[in-house]
Amino acid sequence: MSHKLYKNIKTSVHQVILLFIWWLIRFYLWFQNPILKKTNKIYIIPSDPYNLVGAKGDEAMLLAAIEQIKLRFPNCQLVVNCTGPNCQTISKPLQLQIRIAWKHPLMPLVFLKEILADAPRVALVMGADVMDGYYSPIHSLKMIISADLMARCGVKTIFLGFSFNNQPTSLLKLAFQRLHPKVKVNLRDSISMTNYQNFTKRVGNLVADTAFLLTPQPVSVAFKAVSDWINQQKSLDRQIIVINYHSMLFKDRTWMAQLESSVKSSLEEMSSHYKLSWLLLPHDNRISAGDIIAMKNLYTTLTGEQNDNIFLVSVPPAAVEIKEIMGEIDGVIAGRMHLAIAALGRSKPVMVFSYQGKFSGLLAHFALPNWLELDPIESCQQNFLISRFNQFILELPQLQQQVAAQLPPVKTLALTTFAEINNA
Repeated sequence: MSHKLYKNIKTSVHQVILLFIWWLIRFYLWFQNPILKKTNKIYIIPSDPYNLVGAKGDEAMLLAAIEQIKLRFPNCQLVVNCTGPNCQTISKPLQLQIRIAWKHPLMPLVFLKEILADAPRVALVMGADVMDGYYSPIHSLKMIISADLMARCGVKTIFLGFSFNNQPTSLLKLAFQRLHPKVKVNLRDSISMTNYQNFTKRVGNLVADTAFLLTPQPVSVAFKAVSDWINQQKSLDRQIIVINYHSMLFKDRTWMAQLESSVKSSLEEMSSHYKLSWLLLPHDNRISAGDIIAMKNLYTTLTGEQNDNIFLVSVPPAAVEIKEIMGEIDGVIAGRMHLAIAALGRSKPVMVFSYQGKFSGLLAHFALPNWLELDPIESCQQNFLISRFNQFILELPQLQQQVAAQLPPVKTLALTTFAEINNA
């Protein structure tokens, strides 16, 4: 038996077991109908329950959600379900209590026990980009089960806006169709909402990504060099463009060398025609994600010939610092959606290397033209990428006006995510 076949069988069996346990618990709750005496606890199911914060996008959504919760419930106790080794380190400064049901073989049973013991008044499930099974159908199923069980125990439960592609895992249809009707399902763009409704035959609610609500904060001493460099480039009357891409853009990562060559040629060509500076900014500090390696490799290829207008950020700053930095630059070309969100949230234009439909949905929020969405493989062609980069630089003023005009209604849409919990 091949490793892939074994893995597929194991995943399928795991899903069936989860569904069976879930069915038994639902039957039990139907008879018992527990009424919880609500406490001041607020449950958060993070988009990465194994690490709490994996990518900077996870961090941005988590911090923005915490901001919104504390505005509404100043005296609440926040509880997260997280099982990874870094959870304690991350949770402590945020004053988060930890529950550990997620990795248990009988996760639904252990999770129910935690709900009955804590009696939370509100629960937020951070769906992000994990609800269509693209990364892990088991992870998606656990998120659905957790939301359903909380709602059946009378907890006000909402999904923060998540993405949903057009090829979701088939078993998730069964799970979504059995999700308790009182769970509020929010989709973070119109394309995701259409995909979700077509797939599940259930009604979704259109919002914008929670990270649009994140409050920026000044950079720490560790990243002061970034601010100093930006100020220096501004004094030279240069426009500052952020560059970000990573190996997850491709299923076959051998394409990375060609993309690096294409980006290098494009940056050099643009620098020969315009007064530009380039900030190479990774947005995910996990080595496996590829941001840090990709940006270091690009920097190495560029600095042999020129370096006064190029700055490499070796590791990503905090999400709040990134959003602060985005207020000081002129445009972003990125392969990370939440780096694009940080820029758009500061009224800055973006061009994106798109590898999922969520990028199209993000641009649609701002009525931005589709030429801003770059196919990664097509971008490996130097002539194509040079042409697109050139168009982006030329149209920055108009794009900036478009983004600034659309940002207020987008932020209002993001706030509607939390309307359901205002009277909980």
